[in-house]
Amino acid sequence: MSSRVFALLFLPMVAGAQVSDVEQLCAQPWRLNQRIWLETEVVEAVAEEAALFLRFQEDGVAELAKGPDFQAKGWLLTDGKLWLALDGQLNFRVVQLDTASLVLEFEQKEPVRSLVQYHFQARPLAMTPFSPDYQVETDKQAQDAIQLALPMPPRTSEIQIELIGGGFLNVVEPVLYDYIQIFTDGRVKHEVNRQGLKNVVDLGKVDRSKVEDLAVFIYEAGFFEWKEVYDCDSDACRQRLARLSKPIPVRLSVRFGTLRKVVSIAIYPDRLGETEWVNYPSELDQIIGRVRTFMP
Repeated sequence: MSSRVFALLFLPMVAGAQVSDVEQLCAQPWRLNQRIWLETEVVEAVAEEAALFLRFQEDGVAELAKGPDFQAKGWLLTDGKLWLALDGQLNFRVVQLDTASLVLEFEQKEPVRSLVQYHFQARPLAMTPFSPDYQVETDKQAQDAIQLALPMPPRTSEIQIELIGGGFLNVVEPVLYDYIQIFTDGRVKHEVNRQGLKNVVDLGKVDRSKVEDLAVFIYEAGFFEWKEVYDCDSDACRQRLARLSKPIPVRLSVRFGTLRKVVSIAIYPDRLGETEWVNYPSELDQIIGRVRTFMP
């Protein structure tokens, strides 16, 4: 399986879906038009001043815009679920996806138990708050040279680090969703879902210098020169992907000033006795270890 195919499978594809579904989700931004509570038949239209816009990117980053506020969050689509931290929810069932509409659904338990649907409408980029993407086409050799020549940004630069995924399903007390965010001002947030029980922990705030130290460590490890996807390159690895307990891919996203990189690993050996199926840089283990133990 090529790296390109794996990237499409891992990031935004529902199991069994075609590539066209992936392209459709990322093809244009989406505006939230209404929220519907199915049991009570309450429909809440979203006013223009409270409009929420989403733009999904194939590198696993989703841009959210609401009024003057912009956010970038990690996202993952697997087994018919969209994993995206939105309105206090960690995941949504994809009910509908076509050229014009995106419908997401979740179960609300309080104050009234009900299925809630978010109805989004596709919007041209020009009708959203998002900026156009300008991409420069280069050959592989030139792109590698550019990456290698990138100097380290100043320590005072904007920094954001996100780690999502890893682990295995179909095990005792599986972790279905594990998302760590380290913000530029030192805030640390950890969102985890164990067997459907959501737990969001704001771990507090560390000194900004510690965030800078971590960003410098990641840069010096060569992270921004790595490939974007480390996929299976053997039949044994591909067979392991299909076996229980099912591996959850891991994705590490780092923004350090003008540098930005998202690296995805098909199988990350998160437990004792699990073979290192994928050939990835050994420095990744050190980076993930530091991110997971980054506490105030």
